[in-house]
Amino acid sequence: MTGTVIKTKKMGVIFAFSSELAKRSSSQDAFNALLREAAAYSLDAGYFSADAGDDVTHQGLLYGVSTTPTTGDMTDDLGALAVAAAAGGSGQVVFVTGPGRSATISVRSPNFKIPVLPSLAVPEDRVIAVDPLSLAHAVGGEPEFSASNAALLHMDDDPQQIVESGVAAAPTRSLYQTDSIALSCLLDVGFNTRRSGAVAFMDGVYGW
Repeated sequence: MTGTVIKTKKMGVIFAFSSELAKRSSSQDAFNALLREAAAYSLDAGYFSADAGDDVTHQGLLYGVSTTPTTGDMTDDLGALAVAAAAGGSGQVVFVTGPGRSATISVRSPNFKIPVLPSLAVPEDRVIAVDPLSLAHAVGGEPEFSASNAALLHMDDDPQQIVESGVAAAPTRSLYQTDSIALSCLLDVGFNTRRSGAVAFMDGVYGW
């Protein structure tokens, strides 16, 4: 008997803000919104990546998937993606694309019944089709939150060691020297496809 293997990895989000901002009465709502947006982007970027994955990051759902060619016609393109992702599976499909492309589909086809989900992690010229029942997910318990006002951060989307092999990362930010606070969130996340062909995508979509 064979099954789907899911290995969880850490999804981490961290952002810094001034102590002065933290004292404002409305700051909590702003921090919650920023954290949700950062976590959603980080998770989507991992899911819809074409990277092979390693000991730290997951293999993206688009890894090893060949691009479905575009015809330049919206209906034909979406139909081809639906067939590619749903055939041999549940027969259901969900589309994921950039916010602008998602809005375009809604405007041009207001009666379109298949869900079209917007994601900032997906380029506007890319459309992804997913059979939702052919995906497997594993999420840990409660997220782990921590705060610090004395850490030194590498302010980069791909953070490195502060000093590695004698080379200092840049740019960095001292929370102590800038009177700032950093809030981090860690969550165990795992995902995989239950069958091959559960995900299809199309690049270079400019004609519609």
